[in-house]
Amino acid sequence: MHPIRRSTRTVSLAVDCPSRAERPSGHHEDLLRTIHLARGLSRREAQVVTAGIRGLHTKATAAELGLSPKTVDELWRRVYRKFGCSSRIEVLSRILAGVLFPTPQ
Repeated sequence: MHPIRRSTRTVSLAVDCPSRAERPSGHHEDLLRTIHLARGLSRREAQVVTAGIRGLHTKATAAELGLSPKTVDELWRRVYRKFGCSSRIEVLSRILAGVLFPTPQ
C-alpha cells in the first residue's frame, strides 16, 4: 500500500512508476488511453488525471502540459463532475480500482 501524502492544499496518491529505463515503451500512453476512455474524459482531462496518478500537483502539472495552474484546476473540476467526486484522491482511487480490478465483461 502506498502512503498518502497530505499537504494543506491538496491530497495526492503517490504511485510507484518504473524509471524511464525500466518502463516499457508506451507505459504512460497506455494508461492515458485507458483513462481517456473512462467516463468520457477529454484528452486534456485524461492528461491531468495521469499527472495526478504520477503524484504531480497543480503547478507541476501545468508546467509539464504547458497550461496555467487555473486551467489545470478547471480541468480537475470537470473531472470531478464527470466522476461525481469532490476530491482528486477520490477520482484517482476510482480510476486505479478500475484499472487494477476491472469489471468482468
